Amino acid sequence: MHSTDRPSAEQWLAESIQSVSSIDEGLGRKLRELSNTEHRVPVLALAGPYNAGKSTLLKRLCVDDGAEVPERLLIQSEPSTTRVEQARIGPWEIHDTPGLDAEDPEHAATAMAAAAASDHVLILMTHDLFSEESSTAELLRSLPPGAVDLVLSRIDKAVVGGDPAAIHAYVATKADDARERAARVGHPDVRVFAVAADVKGRIGNRPADRTRYDRGREWDGVADLRQFLENPPSQSAIEAAARRRVTSVLDQASKTAAGLLSSAEDELRELSLDDAKDDSLIDELRRQERDARDMLSSTLREVAQRRPAASARSRMWVAADTQLTNARRALEDFARDAGLETPSWTVDLDIIKEVPAMVADQEAGTDPVDLANAEAFIRDQAKGLAGDTDRIKELEKALDARNAAKREQGVRDWYQRKDTPFDGVRDARQAEAELQRLKRQAAGLQLGMAMLDAFKEERLIAAQLRDRELAEQAARDNAVALASRVAALLHDGVDDGGCVRAAFRGTEAQLRDREAERAEHRRQAANAHARWLTARTQIGDLRKRAPDV
Repeated sequence: MHSTDRPSAEQWLAESIQSVSSIDEGLGRKLRELSNTEHRVPVLALAGPYNAGKSTLLKRLCVDDGAEVPERLLIQSEPSTTRVEQARIGPWEIHDTPGLDAEDPEHAATAMAAAAASDHVLILMTHDLFSEESSTAELLRSLPPGAVDLVLSRIDKAVVGGDPAAIHAYVATKADDARERAARVGHPDVRVFAVAADVKGRIGNRPADRTRYDRGREWDGVADLRQFLENPPSQSAIEAAARRRVTSVLDQASKTAAGLLSSAEDELRELSLDDAKDDSLIDELRRQERDARDMLSSTLREVAQRRPAASARSRMWVAADTQLTNARRALEDFARDAGLETPSWTVDLDIIKEVPAMVADQEAGTDPVDLANAEAFIRDQAKGLAGDTDRIKELEKALDARNAAKREQGVRDWYQRKDTPFDGVRDARQAEAELQRLKRQAAGLQLGMAMLDAFKEERLIAAQLRDRELAEQAARDNAVALASRVAALLHDGVDDGGCVRAAFRGTEAQLRDREAERAEHRRQAANAHARWLTARTQIGDLRKRAPDV
């Protein structure tokens, strides 16, 4: 922009472009183009209500000047101009704009934007002029004094018979009225032109040359308007228009920033609500875990105290299986409702169930118990499992990654160390399944050993006691102790491999992961919010510091 304070104006423009580009690169490019006043053809916008004669006037000017009429220029009573049409007339590039008060609000928005981006505006109106609440008045308020003039259009239709003398009298009265109305909305010194661009509408959309408009040429007012158009705007007017264009884009960028700021605030609110919801879910999850633990313990202890004591163990395993099934179903329902993956259980009772079958007493409790065979069974199972200890550790290390790609690479490396072909995701899933199976076996065998120890202790007590009632009571006491121990092992697990706790903690970990992802989203949204807030503040400051031109 040219001004006596050129460095200040250039600095202001550079800051404006930078701030606008940080919000919308398209607006930034537009600002660069609109702010360039060198080697630029000044733009004059024809604005006003639809059917005010804007397209008719542009066609007349084109024909009189020998310029090409825009191909899409239409002249009809209904709104027909939906975008800006343009033509070069003398030193001006004249833009025909959509109607200000058409039903489609986009038409008015397009016209307002075109007027704001122009160097000068001619507002056309018919004999009704405009009210202070009209779109025309709104446009006038948005433009600075000196940037706009008025055109009384279609004056040939305002006087019955079209007598030139009567038309001139009508124009004098209406022009004064128009000036008064313009003064009330901030434009006390507007010029008022009066034209009949197509007398009686004889030409319309038909092809025409200059001679077709000769009838009425001496009084239709177009010559006065053409004389005005022969003079290009002054440099100060061009600079003022450039500043107006820049501030118009600044206003657009400010609205864009406000919208982005609102979106970031909405996202932050939504993330906070999701955090509160997941915190509530975690509290509910922990309550369910406590309930499952307490129910498991109380049920096993209650079953263990029933008579006969000899069958307490088999009843205990049935009850444990039932409670674990209930807890698993409740947790699966919780995960589904919370939008989480189905939790996995790391222990089952298959191996444990085989032990009481081998060492179970008869109802009378007189048959010998083959503890040696039972212990040999468990020892043999444990020996086979011990051979896989290193394999479990290696698989756990390979699979110790939440990210699927990292997990697959870890398993791939493990297979390569074993000189075993690797089949991508399929082998990774098989490795995970194998790890879970080995963990279930390990937990089950440890529980079996615990139960076997209890059997040994029970038989020792029974051998020492001759009184059958005392033996029965001792067996029940031992069964209750065993129930407490088994309940704790099933919940707390062996080396964190417990069925209940691990499943619930795994589900809680999913919620924590989801919270961690939201934390990253919140960080990004907060950064965006700060960025849009800063940009909007900068634009507001630039708007206030716009240099005088």
